[in-house]
Amino acid sequence: MIVRRLLTTLILVVGMVISLSVSAQVGIKNKVRKIHTEGKIELSTESVEVMNKTPKFAMGVSTARRLQSALMMYETLKNNNVKFKNYEILIWGQVVSELRDGSEWHEMFKEILEDKRIKVSVCAFAMKKLKLDEKELIPGMIAVPDAFSRVYELQALGYNVLIP
Repeated sequence: MIVRRLLTTLILVVGMVISLSVSAQVGIKNKVRKIHTEGKIELSTESVEVMNKTPKFAMGVSTARRLQSALMMYETLKNNNVKFKNYEILIWGQVVSELRDGSEWHEMFKEILEDKRIKVSVCAFAMKKLKLDEKELIPGMIAVPDAFSRVYELQALGYNVLIP
């Protein structure tokens, strides 16, 4: 009987915590952005105004999933008319081995690299470890000696740097 009451109480508490957590997340998401049915993110006017205070953004990534996020963030900035002058994607880690010319990433980067505000930097240290020559990179990508030093450079240059 006591065990049954404890289990019932525990189930109620867990349900309330989940409900509160979901409600809080929904409230925050609605305030900051709306997600359209097409999957595009619409930033609030306030978010765009704040983001317009800095013209330089960078995102450092080390996985394919985070690289997709960096590309999505570029599209979000562009689609919401955020006034950015520079957006750098800095890539290191195992995902570097997937950046060969002709890879599945080639088509995704082809159009993006036409935007002169975009720079895609690849860690030469990771390239060396993964046996990837700079000539093999997707055209438009550049090698930087070391990703972590590049992060410090970007910060010193006034970039808004995100490493998820």
